Formats: sequence, structure tokens, C-alpha cells
Amino acid sequence: MSAIITSIINWKGGVGKTTLAHHLGTGLTYRRKRTLLVDLDPQCNLSYLSVGAANHLQLVRQGTPTIHTVFDSFFKHQASSPQDIILKQMVTSSKDHVFNHADLILSHQDLTMYDIKLSAHKSAAPDSFEEHSQLQLEKVAILKNFLRQIRDRYDYIFIDCPASLHLITQNAIFASDYYIVPTKPDHLSTIGLSGIRKIIDKFNRQFASLCAYENPPASYTPAQLAGVVFNMVHENHKGLPKSAHQHYINQMRNQDHSSVFDQYMIECDDISEAALKHQPIYPLSKQRNAPKKTVKQVEYLHHILTEFMIRVREEVPV
Repeated sequence: MSAIITSIINWKGGVGKTTLAHHLGTGLTYRRKRTLLVDLDPQCNLSYLSVGAANHLQLVRQGTPTIHTVFDSFFKHQASSPQDIILKQMVTSSKDHVFNHADLILSHQDLTMYDIKLSAHKSAAPDSFEEHSQLQLEKVAILKNFLRQIRDRYDYIFIDCPASLHLITQNAIFASDYYIVPTKPDHLSTIGLSGIRKIIDKFNRQFASLCAYENPPASYTPAQLAGVVFNMVHENHKGLPKSAHQHYINQMRNQDHSSVFDQYMIECDDISEAALKHQPIYPLSKQRNAPKKTVKQVEYLHHILTEFMIRVREEVPV
């Protein structure tokens, strides 16, 4: 069975996209799943969380290929080799240990320039609307064509997207089976959620139309919303979201109940502590005298993992 590809998307920053991508990708390895983390954000935060900022800088200085290489190859009319770009057994699980079944594609700060280059890229002189459409399709299919080479090697692939819906993110949408929208339970974070879905639906229609101009015409399977995950939720002494946060969670569920994950993530200092160690929070919950909040966060994350697997596989995971 080929990998389920899921993009983590929100055009607002600071809502926990990278944290969620990191914990989905690493958490599923505890369930004996093979995962690939793709850092598509030029801020490189998923790369930093996975290998550490210093290690990332050293790897880049050494000339280690990154996701930037995939897009650069498009302009050079060259094929990208997954063997060169995918880092194996380098995602940190705990001190001096790595995940055996979580691989990584690093990001690069220069990736931000490729949105501009892709937008400006034109063929010499397209003779027809069909040729123009073919070029537009090629621009959004770069990542999909690369991932197609290695899709059968994984169970799940997660793409951490930048806080935009430009061509780099459109590559992620075009390549994905599903997308998840993480958000915070506040006014500014939730107000644009319906807009994100409408725009991605619009992209899906455009992509399907572009595929019709392939020779021969190709089918396109639209990226589906796997769900909205609330993050940084503050709980009261009863273990329930505080009233202000519950208000926004309820508001979203009233708009579209099925799209909101039942489980949320809580505000937890140990997420930041784990990030400083460039590892997920899971091992911290097993430490002696681990804070109750840390244990609870990990419990909640496992609920999210289970719900995610059910939503995208339509089966109860073992």
C-alpha cells in the first residue's frame, strides 16, 4: 500500500503547524509505521525540530541536498534522486537516539525564492492555451513527481507547509491525499478557516482542469480535509477547555462538526522543552516524576494519532 500524503496547512503562522507535523510523523513510528517528514517551509522549523538548528546548518554548509534541490532540478531540467535527498535515521527521538522508521527531507532558507521563480517562469512562447496549461501543471507537479518515486516505501508522508498558499504550498496540495489545518482557539486564528477550505477547493478544481490538458488527459484526485486540530488549548481544573477557548471550539463544530478533531492539544511547556532538545514530547512523559500536563499531552497526542488514522484510512488502527 502506498503512503497517505498529508499536508499541514494554515496561512496564519504561530498555530502549531510544525509541532503537529513533527508529532504526527514521529508518533506513528511508535505504531510501527514508516513515515517521511517533508519540510517545505523556508523557515526550516521542522528541520530544526528533527535534527537541531546547529546540525541543520552544518548539513547545509556541507552541501547536503534539501527540498530546495528538488525545485532547483525543475529549472535545470534534471531529475532529483530521492537517495541523495532523503535523510535516514537522523530524526532525533531522545538524547543520543534516533527514530529508525522516520525519515526527513530538510528545508532551505533559499526556498522562499522559488515561489518567485515559479511565478515568473514562462516557456519561450506557448503556442496555445493547452501549452500554457501544461506549463502551469508542471509548476505545481514538481513535488508530486518527486514523491511518486518513493511513495511505496512509506505508510505516511507529512508535509509541513509555509504560512501561505503560493506555488510552493500549491505543490504540497497537488501532491497530497489529505490536509490538516491546525489552529488556536481564538478569534484571529479561527476567522479564516472557512476561507482556507474554499481556496483549497478552488485549487482542486483548477488542478483537475489543468490535468485535462495533459496528453493523454490525466485524472486528479483532490486533496481532502482530514480535519481541523485545535492547539494550545487552556484547560480548567476539571480538565475541560476554559470557557473562552471552548467558545471557539464549539463555534467551529457548529459550522462543520465532522471537520473538527474530537481531541485537541493543550498548552504545555514541555513541548517547548522538547523542542530545545530537538525531539518530540513523547519520551518526556516516560521520565520519572514527569509533570501531569506532559503525560496528558502525550495521551492527547495518541488520541489524535488514532483519530487521524481512522479519518484517512477509514479503519480502526491496531
